[in-house]
Amino acid sequence: MMTPVPTDTAAPTMLSFLPEVPPEETKRLRFRTAREICETTSDEAEFVAAYVAFGAITELDGKPKAAGKTTFVLEMIAAVLDARPFLDRPTIGGPVVMLTEQPIASLKPALVRAGLTEREDFVLLTWAEAAGVPWPEVVEQAAATAREMGARLFVVDTLPQFAGLRGDAENNSGDALEAIGPLQLLAAAGFAILLTRHDRKSGGEVGDSARGSGAFTGAVDIVVGLGRDAHDARPTMRHLACLSRFTETPPELVIELVEGRYLVVGTSEEALAQARRERLLGALPVFEESTRLESLAEDLDEKTKTLRVQLNELLAEGLVARHGEGVRGKPFEWSLPRDRVGSTSSNSVPELAPTGAFFPFVSLRETHERKETAALPARPETPLPSPGFDDENMPVEIDYPPSAFADPDDDDTWRSDL
Repeated sequence: MMTPVPTDTAAPTMLSFLPEVPPEETKRLRFRTAREICETTSDEAEFVAAYVAFGAITELDGKPKAAGKTTFVLEMIAAVLDARPFLDRPTIGGPVVMLTEQPIASLKPALVRAGLTEREDFVLLTWAEAAGVPWPEVVEQAAATAREMGARLFVVDTLPQFAGLRGDAENNSGDALEAIGPLQLLAAAGFAILLTRHDRKSGGEVGDSARGSGAFTGAVDIVVGLGRDAHDARPTMRHLACLSRFTETPPELVIELVEGRYLVVGTSEEALAQARRERLLGALPVFEESTRLESLAEDLDEKTKTLRVQLNELLAEGLVARHGEGVRGKPFEWSLPRDRVGSTSSNSVPELAPTGAFFPFVSLRETHERKETAALPARPETPLPSPGFDDENMPVEIDYPPSAFADPDDDDTWRSDL
């Protein structure tokens, strides 16, 4: 039984969560050779679910009540309980123990949304029930419950709340190490630990965005930042950025909540490009009408050169129609092609996916390689210039740069305000 250090005899230290050893006894330390460690340890980490490994601690950071940490965590737990894939990766099924700061009143709706209302292999301890019990004792009792159930996934939402870090304590490295110490012992015993922390108001890069001391980040093995993607993406999208000691964890990923489950969209570049294409298609009129590039740029608050690149790519895929000759007095105009429109009403949208999205998102392979791209359809014919016309100076829109994200005005980035 762990015994907390009495407050009237000694101040808490970063080792106060360890079992007390009588002064006359000396713990025999076990030193191992590098060869012994390598021979007795698996070559690859064993992940209970995406971003969460046995024998390691994962920290999930995000803005409170905005990033969707609880939704993400409960969806992952549901996948583990059912031994089904999560974020396109396999899970190792089993019971789960969770400590939650949420009160029962708001916890039940979250469990309903996650489809966990009938589970008996998922046990939770609320902060209100644990209030007044020293943090090391809470961890010890939770670990005992996990062992009784056969659970190897242990979730703490949020760590500062349960560890009792108040005021400046969250910013103190000593208090931070004392809070995470019991969880490090559980990880060393083979548990997979997932803890959450809230982002500070100013946010920041993954690893720096969470409130409190950097000692938290230094003590864990994987840090995942969960947040909303760029402003052009749908509100159901979330961006995952990751720092990890393991090569198996992808550095970044975009996911989307669809019918209560998170699906992999792809990388940030892929997701943002897809969202921008959807916005552009949604702004185009039907075939009988058309609009100029400058009008589209004004409506979408985009640069004309950026839209020109996107329109030419959509034209090559047969997803837009181009009208006009591309010369002075007869500029190109754009619309949705007739065969993509199910209605002749103005501003109708082509139904290219059953979910209502213009393009179905394609998940990345487990190796995170891009899927092979199907051959593009033949490009619609462009009117040829008349004999003797100076075609070098003709303002036709047939430039196809190697990247749809390139901005001719900027060598480094196609969008400086993201």
